[in-house]
Amino acid sequence: RLLGAAAVAFGLAGLFVIRRPSPARARAHALLTAVYLAPLALVLLVRHLDRLDFAAPITWAFLLVVAGLTTSALASLAAPVPGVRRPARGGEGLWLQLAGLALILWGGALFAVPAAPLRLVFVWPADPLTSRLIAAMLLTLGLAFWLARGDARLLPQARIFGAAYGLGGTVAVLGNVARGLPFPSLYLAALGVLGLVSAGFLIARRPAHSI
Repeated sequence: RLLGAAAVAFGLAGLFVIRRPSPARARAHALLTAVYLAPLALVLLVRHLDRLDFAAPITWAFLLVVAGLTTSALASLAAPVPGVRRPARGGEGLWLQLAGLALILWGGALFAVPAAPLRLVFVWPADPLTSRLIAAMLLTLGLAFWLARGDARLLPQARIFGAAYGLGGTVAVLGNVARGLPFPSLYLAALGVLGLVSAGFLIARRPAHSI
């Protein structure tokens, strides 16, 4: 379900870029896609190859889609981005800086070490791939915030990304808890705050979409 929330966040942010295109926003979306997919594809092939059933056609379809998306995203990064960057200011700028840094550190650490005795963070110690899937999205979301902190043109993207994954992830976690699965209190609290704060900025500053 958290993977589904990630897909929804990418989809909504991508639709926003299509509706209000700019070189800066297109490049940012390509970068976020590459940061999310490339490490996962690499670690899947190097550390979790046993999770793939190469006798199933869906496995090859999955690998082709991931390879295509990653390659096209990386290729898109070669295009220059014109215009002047204006950093985000005020309370939202501070929020993006602090939340972005925390998410990057959290996601990077969880991706590198997916299992450890600290149950609050390592909720899926028996399934490192699940931990890395979630870690990749935390890292990507943190990067989205950090990019928007330095370029106000990317603020709407970051708000949509944060609201969609934060609120969607909260629903996903609550759904898992309702099924009797482990209760990840830290993830529930963090995703809830991310979703609500991002949605608040999205609603309060909707006219800023014109930047």
